[in-house]
Amino acid sequence: MIPTTWFLPALVTSIFFIGGPALAQADAVAPLRAFLLFAASGLTGLVSVIFGVWLAAKHAKGPGLASVAVGLLPLVVLSLGVVKGKDVPRINDVATDLTDPPALTAAASAPDNAGKDLALPAEFKPQITAGYPSLKPKVVEAAPEAVYATAVAAAKGLKTWTVTREDPASLTFEASETAGIFRFVDDVTVRVRPEGAGSKIDMRSRSRVGKGDFGANAARIDRYFAALDAALSRK
Repeated sequence: MIPTTWFLPALVTSIFFIGGPALAQADAVAPLRAFLLFAASGLTGLVSVIFGVWLAAKHAKGPGLASVAVGLLPLVVLSLGVVKGKDVPRINDVATDLTDPPALTAAASAPDNAGKDLALPAEFKPQITAGYPSLKPKVVEAAPEAVYATAVAAAKGLKTWTVTREDPASLTFEASETAGIFRFVDDVTVRVRPEGAGSKIDMRSRSRVGKGDFGANAARIDRYFAALDAALSRK
């Protein structure tokens, strides 16, 4: 008879690995707590692998190999995340205009942002320039007011976005996005200004929690600009 304790490391690893995302998707715990629970599966996964190797060599090959397989899964997933993070700056706030970044004002009322300085950190600017050289304002040949209306409509058309502030007088708006398996909520602000006979659109995206974003904020700007291009092409 196989002792049930032999399956304990693999069971705990499975609970952490599956439970973290599941709790986040159910809004049962805060995103950061869910992520930390998921991240803990890396430690228990290592224990599961070591225990599984010993178990397969000394007692039961089948349960031992199963323990190794379960333990390797979170280790591989977390390792891929670490590798991805090495290719981008360890920052959580990016903008297309580093001289005059669009301001986050409505975002200040979010509980996750309470007491935080929402200005774009000066030390991030050279990292943004080096890490995201293609991140630039979008210039279009259309009147600012028309571009602003289309920009707001494009944002409202994104399923994961919620527009939190509109200011037609200054041609700016803010939104939040809830996305990913952990349902982290990030803040964005978009600004339209005259540029020659057309318009220039700047955008800023900031993560509410964490010190690094694995490139998520720059990718969000790229996705929104693509959605805006599609919306403008239909005009």
